[in-house]
Amino acid sequence: MRAAEEALEDAADAAIYDERKADLRAEKALPAHVTMDILRAPAGSRRCATGGG
Repeated sequence: MRAAEEALEDAADAAIYDERKADLRAEKALPAHVTMDILRAPAGSRRCATGGG
């Protein structure tokens, strides 16, 4: 019984991994100059990416 539970957990982990891997492939990196502009901006002028502040 325990082996079956572990197999289900492994299958779920593999599915999550595959989904995250696909998400990463779909994302595009920001151009270098945009990244540098963000890093150079004063800390008070940055906004949270989630919109929370």
